[in-house]
This record gives sequence, structure tokens and C-alpha cells, in this order.
Amino acid sequence: MKTFLHLAFAAMLFAACVTSESHSSDLLRITSDGWYMWQVEGNDDLEIHALIESVQPKEFVLPGFHCGRRTLPDSADLGVIGAEESIAWLQRFVAPRTAVSDEVLFVIVAHDNDDAFAVIERLLFD
Repeated sequence: MKTFLHLAFAAMLFAACVTSESHSSDLLRITSDGWYMWQVEGNDDLEIHALIESVQPKEFVLPGFHCGRRTLPDSADLGVIGAEESIAWLQRFVAPRTAVSDEVLFVIVAHDNDDAFAVIERLLFD
């Protein structure tokens, strides 16, 4: 009986891993260069366009904030992404500092929620 329970537990862990992998964030699966766009869930005004080169963001356009670009780039639509996933993906590109770090911070703050402010607070005071 004990062996059966160990096997059942192992099978459940394996199934959980497979399921979590298949439901991982679309943002984390960006592997090709080009423009990508996503809408942040719960914030109808926050549409993010990101130029990706070598799996790194190089430029952002936020139409709701009139970021100086008159025409939007032709972006692959990733759909609606949860704010937590969006922020988690973005914060990976704050440090070490790059030419896009300041833009990344702005995009995080644009999420305008507790998660975004917690990330900014942690970056400022840690």
C-alpha cells in the first residue's frame, strides 16, 4: 500500500508539472525576434507593444500613454495576459541595467496595481 501511495504521489507531481508547463505565460515563450503585443487583464487602457531581439526587449510602445509614436507597430497579438505574469516577465529586464531598463520600469509602473508598486519598492529599497 505504501508503494502505491508513493507511485500515486509521483504521478500527481508529474501531471502537475506537465500541466503547469502547458499553461505557462505566452510572454515567457517569446523566442522569435519582432514586435509582440498584449493586453493586461483588468486594465483596459494598458496595451503593451514590445520589440524583442535575442529574447530581450529593445523598445516599448504603450498606445494609452501616447509614447511618441504615431503609428503602432505590426505586432503579434499574445492576447490578454494577467498583470502578475506581465510584471514578472518585465522585471527580469530591469537588472543588470541596459538601455531599456528605464522603459521597463515605466511599463511596470503603468500596470498601476499593488504588484507593480511592490516590485518598484523592492527595487528601490533592496
